[in-house]
Amino acid sequence: MRQLSGWLSITAQRLGRTSRSSFGRATSPRPRRRTLLTTELEEDRESDYGTLKAGARVLGARYRDLHYALDRVPRWYTDNTSETAEIVVPVELVLHTSFEMEQAALPPRGASAQQRQGVSKGAVVLAETDHEAAMEELRKRYGGD
Repeated sequence: MRQLSGWLSITAQRLGRTSRSSFGRATSPRPRRRTLLTTELEEDRESDYGTLKAGARVLGARYRDLHYALDRVPRWYTDNTSETAEIVVPVELVLHTSFEMEQAALPPRGASAQQRQGVSKGAVVLAETDHEAAMEELRKRYGGD
Protein backbone atom coordinates (compact mmCIF):
# COMPACT_ATOMS: atom_id res chain seq x y z
CA MET A 1 0.00 0.00 0.00
CA ARG A 2 1.23 3.48 -0.87
CA GLN A 3 0.66 6.39 1.51
CA LEU A 4 -0.59 9.70 0.18
CA SER A 5 2.08 12.33 -0.24
CA GLY A 6 -0.35 15.19 -0.80
CA TRP A 7 -4.02 16.09 -0.86
CA LEU A 8 -6.59 14.40 -3.04
CA SER A 9 -8.96 16.15 -5.35
CA ILE A 10 -12.12 14.04 -5.55
CA THR A 11 -13.44 13.58 -9.09
CA ALA A 12 -16.28 11.53 -10.51
CA GLN A 13 -15.45 8.28 -12.32
CA ARG A 14 -17.69 5.49 -13.50
CA LEU A 15 -16.45 2.27 -11.91
CA GLY A 16 -19.68 0.37 -11.28
CA ARG A 17 -23.06 1.17 -9.70
CA THR A 18 -23.26 4.78 -8.54
CA SER A 19 -24.99 6.96 -5.96
CA ARG A 20 -24.75 10.70 -5.44
CA SER A 21 -22.77 12.43 -2.67
CA SER A 22 -21.88 16.07 -2.16
CA PHE A 23 -18.21 17.01 -1.74
CA GLY A 24 -16.16 20.19 -1.99
CA ARG A 25 -13.80 20.74 -4.91
CA ALA A 26 -11.37 23.41 -5.98
CA THR A 27 -12.65 25.47 -8.89
CA SER A 28 -11.51 28.61 -10.60
CA PRO A 29 -12.05 31.47 -10.27
CA ARG A 30 -15.00 31.07 -7.87
CA PRO A 31 -15.26 27.97 -5.64
CA ARG A 32 -18.51 26.06 -5.79
CA ARG A 33 -19.93 22.82 -4.47
CA ARG A 34 -20.21 19.92 -6.88
CA THR A 35 -22.18 16.72 -6.56
CA LEU A 36 -20.04 13.66 -7.26
CA LEU A 37 -20.66 9.98 -7.61
CA THR A 38 -19.78 7.32 -5.13
CA THR A 39 -19.39 3.96 -6.78
CA GLU A 40 -19.97 0.42 -5.65
CA LEU A 41 -17.38 -1.78 -7.32
CA GLU A 42 -18.82 -4.60 -9.39
CA GLU A 43 -15.61 -6.65 -9.21
CA ASP A 44 -12.40 -6.73 -7.19
CA ARG A 45 -9.94 -3.98 -8.12
CA GLU A 46 -6.30 -3.30 -7.29
CA SER A 47 -5.65 0.14 -5.82
CA ASP A 48 -3.12 2.14 -3.81
CA TYR A 49 -4.91 0.66 -0.78
CA GLY A 50 -4.51 -2.99 -1.79
CA THR A 51 -7.24 -5.09 -3.34
CA LEU A 52 -10.68 -3.51 -3.01
CA LYS A 53 -13.41 -6.15 -2.94
CA ALA A 54 -16.51 -6.15 -5.11
CA GLY A 55 -19.23 -4.13 -3.37
CA ALA A 56 -16.77 -1.64 -1.81
CA ARG A 57 -17.94 1.99 -2.02
CA VAL A 58 -15.28 4.20 -3.62
CA LEU A 59 -14.67 7.62 -5.13
CA GLY A 60 -12.48 8.44 -8.06
CA ALA A 61 -9.71 10.83 -6.99
CA ARG A 62 -6.60 12.54 -8.27
CA TYR A 63 -3.32 13.17 -6.50
CA ARG A 64 -2.28 16.79 -6.05
CA ASP A 65 1.30 17.95 -5.53
CA LEU A 66 2.09 19.80 -2.31
CA HIS A 67 4.05 23.06 -2.62
CA TYR A 68 5.37 23.73 0.85
CA ALA A 69 7.67 26.24 2.49
CA LEU A 70 7.27 26.97 6.20
CA ASP A 71 5.33 30.23 6.72
CA ARG A 72 5.40 31.06 2.99
CA VAL A 73 3.13 28.59 1.16
CA PRO A 74 1.34 26.44 3.73
CA ARG A 75 -1.06 23.90 2.15
CA TRP A 76 -0.67 25.02 -1.48
CA TYR A 77 -1.50 22.26 -3.99
CA THR A 78 -1.17 22.01 -7.77
CA ASP A 79 -2.60 19.45 -10.18
CA ASN A 80 -0.54 16.31 -10.61
CA THR A 81 -0.33 15.60 -14.32
CA SER A 82 1.35 12.18 -14.16
CA GLU A 83 -0.31 9.09 -15.63
CA THR A 84 -0.62 7.59 -12.13
CA ALA A 85 -2.42 10.61 -10.62
CA GLU A 86 -5.88 9.05 -11.09
CA ILE A 87 -6.74 6.71 -8.20
CA VAL A 88 -9.68 5.08 -6.45
CA VAL A 89 -10.29 5.83 -2.75
CA PRO A 90 -12.52 3.80 -0.41
CA VAL A 91 -15.15 6.19 1.00
CA GLU A 92 -14.31 5.22 4.59
CA LEU A 93 -10.89 6.87 4.17
CA VAL A 94 -12.38 10.30 3.36
CA LEU A 95 -11.72 12.55 6.37
CA HIS A 96 -13.45 15.83 5.49
CA THR A 97 -15.90 16.94 2.80
CA SER A 98 -17.86 19.94 1.55
CA PHE A 99 -15.09 22.52 1.56
CA GLU A 100 -13.72 24.96 -0.98
CA MET A 101 -10.13 25.69 -1.95
CA GLU A 102 -9.33 29.23 -3.03
CA GLN A 103 -6.85 30.08 -5.77
CA ALA A 104 -3.38 30.86 -4.39
CA ALA A 105 -2.28 34.48 -4.77
CA LEU A 106 1.12 36.12 -4.67
CA PRO A 107 1.86 38.48 -1.78
CA PRO A 108 1.97 42.19 -2.74
CA ARG A 109 5.79 42.12 -2.55
CA GLY A 110 8.60 39.70 -1.98
CA ALA A 111 7.13 36.59 -3.61
CA SER A 112 9.48 33.60 -3.57
CA ALA A 113 10.32 31.56 -6.66
CA GLN A 114 8.25 28.73 -5.20
CA GLN A 115 5.24 31.01 -4.77
CA ARG A 116 5.54 32.32 -8.34
CA GLN A 117 5.83 28.74 -9.66
CA GLY A 118 2.81 27.60 -7.64
CA VAL A 119 0.61 30.46 -8.85
CA SER A 120 1.73 29.87 -12.46
CA LYS A 121 0.61 26.24 -12.09
CA GLY A 122 -2.81 27.24 -10.72
CA ALA A 123 -2.16 26.36 -7.07
CA VAL A 124 -5.09 26.20 -4.69
CA VAL A 125 -4.94 26.61 -0.91
CA LEU A 126 -6.39 24.28 1.70
CA ALA A 127 -7.72 26.54 4.48
CA GLU A 128 -6.35 26.05 7.99
CA THR A 129 -9.86 25.26 9.31
CA ASP A 130 -10.33 22.48 6.74
CA HIS A 131 -6.86 21.09 7.44
CA GLU A 132 -7.64 21.05 11.18
CA ALA A 133 -11.05 19.42 10.61
CA ALA A 134 -9.40 16.60 8.62
CA MET A 135 -6.66 16.17 11.24
CA GLU A 136 -9.23 16.09 14.06
CA GLU A 137 -11.18 13.36 12.27
CA LEU A 138 -7.94 11.42 11.80
CA ARG A 139 -7.19 11.71 15.54
CA LYS A 140 -10.74 10.55 16.41
CA ARG A 141 -10.44 7.50 14.20
CA TYR A 142 -6.90 6.43 14.97
CA GLY A 143 -5.87 8.28 18.18
CA GLY A 144 -2.64 10.12 18.65
CA ASP A 145 -1.63 13.75 18.88
